[in-house]
Amino acid sequence: MTQADAIIEARGLEKRYGATRALQGVDFCMPEGCFHGMVGFGASGKSVLIRIIAGLQEPDAGTVTVLGEQITSLGQVALQKVRSRIGMLFQGNALFDYMTVGENVAFPLRRLMDLSEQEIRDRVAERLTRVGLAGFEDRDPNSLSGGQKKRVGIARATIAHQPLIIYDDPTAGLDPVTASKIFEILKAEQEDS
Repeated sequence: MTQADAIIEARGLEKRYGATRALQGVDFCMPEGCFHGMVGFGASGKSVLIRIIAGLQEPDAGTVTVLGEQITSLGQVALQKVRSRIGMLFQGNALFDYMTVGENVAFPLRRLMDLSEQEIRDRVAERLTRVGLAGFEDRDPNSLSGGQKKRVGIARATIAHQPLIIYDDPTAGLDPVTASKIFEILKAEQEDS
């Protein structure tokens, strides 16, 4: 596979925190249309790698190319353009507790697109239905279970239909039955994109 075929390519990535080496010599190439997972012990650098790929953190060495752009050499404005093409589900969901469920899901649409309020409401309702939370638009995120919060995070990460979606530990803290349901939702999202 060539760099032109890859949606993500990393070469020689390294990241340290003081004396602790989080990443060393990480190389990989990921083609478009794939669903990849990383498995490793806690504190083995998985989330660090994800934050670097998403352009949220800089590596100490190496390069990362995402969606055809070498993000490790971009300025903030150009990096923000690449980030706008990435949907992200954070490990702890990162829901805004001062917003309703609907407002959380609508956040990327309001930030990235010029849509009418009716279009936003329709898209939010469709996404919430898709993840099994129809009618939850006016709910407070703090009133939700862990699995429901995760599904809201998935709805928010996928609502703008960006070409790259990154899920950081999408089943963290969930029981096996709920985790299985989350994987079913993620598989359906990948098949439909």
